[in-house]
Amino acid sequence: MPTTGEIPAGKEDADLTITPIDDSIVEGNETVVVTLAPGAGYTIGATNSATVTIADNDQPTTLPTVTVTATDASASEPGNTGTFTISRTGSTAAALVVNYSMSGTAGNGTDYQTLPGSVTIAAGSSAANITVTPIDDTMVESNETAVLTLAASSAYTSVRRTTQLSLSPTTISQQHYQP
Repeated sequence: MPTTGEIPAGKEDADLTITPIDDSIVEGNETVVVTLAPGAGYTIGATNSATVTIADNDQPTTLPTVTVTATDASASEPGNTGTFTISRTGSTAAALVVNYSMSGTAGNGTDYQTLPGSVTIAAGSSAANITVTPIDDTMVESNETAVLTLAASSAYTSVRRTTQLSLSPTTISQQHYQP
């Protein structure tokens, strides 16, 4: 912005144009204050400054909220699968990759087919299922649990981060844990 301006001969005023730069940074409204400084050939009146407000047109991004639920909380050998459902709130305009880890007394890849540690909720959808398929073996085992914990991410926030399902011949209700 120039630090001096000229009022053309025969005129009483001149415009000083402030041109904002449009960016994608959320910064709120900002102000530009122009204050007249003393100089040769003029005197400054009672009003010696003016303020222009530049309105920010960028909005903060609202992250989707992700939760996990054991929608089928029991699985057993052979053939009865369990299901975790990862749900999201907010916009479904784009696909969302949700990362997770597995723990519990049942081993990922040992007691049930290997789960990769991420699931994609498709664009236009508000949920995705993760199927836990027990591996049918000849070992005599007691009831075991598969616990899914959502990983932190800059792409989403999570509310209910951990839930479990039971790998056994009997049904056990799901249990939710808060972080």
